[in-house]
Amino acid sequence: MQKKYLMGIDIGSSNTKLMICDERCNLVFNELEENEIIIPKQGWVEYDPNEWWNKIKKLLKNSLKKTKINPLAIAGIGISSLGATIVVVDKHGEPVYNAIPWSDKRSQEEIEILERNKKKIFKISGNIPNLLSTTPKLMWFKNTKPLIYKKIYKYLEPSGFIGLKLTGNFTMDWTFASGTNHGFDYKKLEYSKELINLIGLDIEKYPDLHPNTVSIGNINKNAATETGLAENIPVFISGHDVVAAALGAGAIYPGQAYFSAGSAANLLVMTDKGITTPLLMSILHVVGPKVRILNGVQSSVGFSLKWFRDNLGTFEKEISKIIGNLNAFEIFDAEALKTMPGSGGVIYLPFVFGKFQPDFMKNTTSCFFGITSKTSKGQIIRSIMEGTIYNMYENLKTSFDLNIEIDEIITNGGPTKSKLWCQIMADITNKKVITLNSPDGSPFGNIILSGVCSKLFTSFDTAVADFIIKGEVFKPNENNHKLYKQLFNIYKELTNSLENSFTNMKKLKDEFNLI
Repeated sequence: MQKKYLMGIDIGSSNTKLMICDERCNLVFNELEENEIIIPKQGWVEYDPNEWWNKIKKLLKNSLKKTKINPLAIAGIGISSLGATIVVVDKHGEPVYNAIPWSDKRSQEEIEILERNKKKIFKISGNIPNLLSTTPKLMWFKNTKPLIYKKIYKYLEPSGFIGLKLTGNFTMDWTFASGTNHGFDYKKLEYSKELINLIGLDIEKYPDLHPNTVSIGNINKNAATETGLAENIPVFISGHDVVAAALGAGAIYPGQAYFSAGSAANLLVMTDKGITTPLLMSILHVVGPKVRILNGVQSSVGFSLKWFRDNLGTFEKEISKIIGNLNAFEIFDAEALKTMPGSGGVIYLPFVFGKFQPDFMKNTTSCFFGITSKTSKGQIIRSIMEGTIYNMYENLKTSFDLNIEIDEIITNGGPTKSKLWCQIMADITNKKVITLNSPDGSPFGNIILSGVCSKLFTSFDTAVADFIIKGEVFKPNENNHKLYKQLFNIYKELTNSLENSFTNMKKLKDEFNLI
C-alpha cells in the first residue's frame, strides 16, 4: 500500500495535539486534548505521564475513525514536547513519579550546587545551570527522594516517554540532550562521563542517545493494539517543541530567527558558527548538528495581554459577547492602534512568571512605568505589546553582540495574529518580520521531520520550499526604530535598577503571605 500520510504529535504545557497531513502537507486531521496540571504545593508543578499517553491513544483512535485512513498508509510519526520536563521510569517503562516540568521551582538548591562547577558545565555542555534543565530535577530525586531514585531505570523527556510507549525503546534525542541536559558533550555528541560524575549522577540512568533524523524504532505490537496503528511505522523524535516549531516555520538556515509567540515565547536564532554563550540556551537543530540554535525564553508574552483582559478588560469582553464575531484581543488592537509608538512614555516589564535569558534575574515581577494623568487604556495595551518585544530584543541583541547576522525573523502563534504587534516587532528589532499561512506549531514541524526521514519528502530544503507558506511581511520603520532604541535603553535601566527591589518584595510577600 502506498505510504502517503504523516502524523505529528506534540505534548505542550497546556495541550496534547495530533496533526495528520497527506504527502502534499494538506491538513487531514488536527485536534487536541487539554492536559491536567497538578500543583502539589506552591512553586511545584507536575503532570501525570500516563495521562499524556491516554490522551494520545484517544487522539490516534479518533483520527483513524474520523479520517478512515488505513494505518498501513502512514509513512511516519514525529513527536515533540515541552522541554526540561523530567519523566522517570522503571525498567518496564512505567513512571515512578509524576513528570516535573521547566516551570517547577523545587530544585533551586540543586542549581546552586551545579553553579559551583558552572564553568566546567558550560565548557562541556554549552549551557549554564538553570531551571530550564532536567539535570537539577534528577539531582532532586537523588537528594530528597532516594528510594524513588533507586527505582529509576531511565529518565526521559515527554517526547521520549511517548516514543518509549510506541516502540519500547528508551531514548534521548540530540535537541533535548544538547539543550536541557548538563551531562551532554555538545562537541563530541555523546554523554560526558567526566561531567556526569562531577555532578554526582549515575550515567546508567541516562537513555540511549540518537540523532533526530534517525528513527528511534518502529511501532511495536503492543502499541499497535492500544492505538489502532499498524506495526512497523517508523517513529522520529523532534524533541524540543520550539525546535520542532522552528522546522515547521521553515527556520533552518543561518541568518534566520524564529519567534514562537504564545502565552510564553522563544526567540531562536540559527547559526552555523558553533557559538555558545551563557546568556542564551544552546540547542542542536533537528536538521542536524551543523546548525546550532541560540534560544532566549520569555515567560509571559500572550499571557501578559490575557492577564489584562481577564482583570482590566471587562468592557472589551462584554462588547465581544454582544458583537459576537469580534474577540476582546481584536478590540484591544483597535484601541492600541489609536496611540503613537512609545505608548506615551509608558514601559511595561513583562516578567509575570520571571525573567529568563539573557540574565536570569531572580524574583522578578511585572510592572508599568511612566503612567501619568493623561495615560489612556490604549497606551497601556500598546505598552504591553512593546514591553514583550523589548524582552525579545534583549535576546536578539545578545546574538548581534556575538556577531551573528540576522536577515529576517519568522514568527507565528497567537500574538502574531495582531498586525500591530508584528509591526512593533519589526520596528523595535529593525528587521523584516515574516508571518506564516501554513499550519503552525510543533505538530507541523513533526510532519516535516517524519516526511523527510521516512523518504516521503526529498530533503528539508525541498520540504521548506514546497510546504512552508509565507504570509504578510512587516518592514521596519526607521524613525520608529530610533525612538524604540532609546526606550529600550530605559527598559534595561528600569529592569536593572529594580533588581534589589524585586528581591526585597519577594521576602516581604513570603513574610506576610501577600498573594
